[in-house]
Amino acid sequence: MPPLQALVALHGLWAVALFPIVLWAVRKWPTACLVLAGCALATLGAAGLAGLIGTELLTWYPAASPTQRLYVAQRVLYVLGTNTDLPAVQLTLAGLALLLSARRRKRRVTLPKAERSPAADLGNGPGTEPLI
Repeated sequence: MPPLQALVALHGLWAVALFPIVLWAVRKWPTACLVLAGCALATLGAAGLAGLIGTELLTWYPAASPTQRLYVAQRVLYVLGTNTDLPAVQLTLAGLALLLSARRRKRRVTLPKAERSPAADLGNGPGTEPLI
């Protein structure tokens, strides 16, 4: 097993490499592109996670003793932690960040005039009484 500092450094490298790209996309891309890129990255990351987990379950699980099989979740986390060649977790998180930012951007859009209440257009809503 590689040293813990090396694993943290390599996982951090992937996160630091993806962070400016995601930040730039959130600031510059339109909402539709954010949704598309977010779905693509999240799907690609989830497929990578499924591939790593599936490979581990097909290779390690049959060879493991019944006592070792109780620790399949720890084994999967071990494989995800020590495999730094494929940034599956980081890609999934980047995709989710793009999707969440697109969702927040959609919520900030104001309602069209037809969907607003008539009191808002007339100035007769609460808090519009004269101050005299």
